[in-house]
Parts: sequence; C-alpha cells; structure tokens
Amino acid sequence: MESNAAVYANIPIFSALIFWSFIAVVCVAGMVKEFANKREVQRTLRSAIERNVTLDPAVVETIVSTSTVQPERFTVAGIIVIAAGLGLLPLGYFIGKLAEPAFYPIVGSGCLAICIGVGLLAGAAVLRKATVGARKPM
Repeated sequence: MESNAAVYANIPIFSALIFWSFIAVVCVAGMVKEFANKREVQRTLRSAIERNVTLDPAVVETIVSTSTVQPERFTVAGIIVIAAGLGLLPLGYFIGKLAEPAFYPIVGSGCLAICIGVGLLAGAAVLRKATVGARKPM
C-alpha cells in the first residue's frame, strides 16, 4: 500500500493541468464561436447576392458591424476585473489572519487582476480612438 505522501504528490500537477486545460477549452470555444458567426454573416450576404437582392449599405454595415470589435465590451470587462482585483485585497488580509503564508499570494493575485483590468481599459481607449479615425465604407 502506498503512503499518503505518494498518493497526494501529484495533486498539484493534476490541478495545474486541469486549470490550464479549462483555460484552453474556453479560448478555443471562443475562437470557434467567432469563426461560426463570421461564416454565418458571409453565408447570409452570399445568399442575398445570389437571389439578386439589392443590399442597402446601411443593412450591410449593420450585419458586418456585429462582427467588429466593440470598445465598450473591453471597458465593461476592465471595470469588472478591477473590481475583482480590489475584492481580492481585503480577502488576502482576512485570509492572512488565519493562514499568514496565504497573504502575499492572494494580494499579488489582486494586484495582477487590477493590472489586467487597467490594461483592458487602456485597450478600450486605444480601440475607441482607432475606430473614430477609421474610414467608414461607402
């Protein structure tokens, strides 16, 4: 019979594998969804052209614009991630009262989340400036 140390020795490895597998699945699912949406937009436009339907430029713009990047989504995501990071700071304090070694990792995670949120807000500002200066299709 194996000792408890040998049985539990691989738990951190499996935990990391499970976590990163989840992240990979979420990323791939997002890419597949984006690809399916773009394919559906192309299929819709193609079928309208094949039927000799005159396409109003405003309608085409609306259909195509649904697949473009929207800075508002980055802004909302940035606010949510910053709020989560700020919530981790007091969590680290209170957990640190019970288990002192956990204080710095939790506070560090909160700071990381805040930095990611600030990056999302900065990305939204850059996208907003880029879309204002972009030419509209005729």
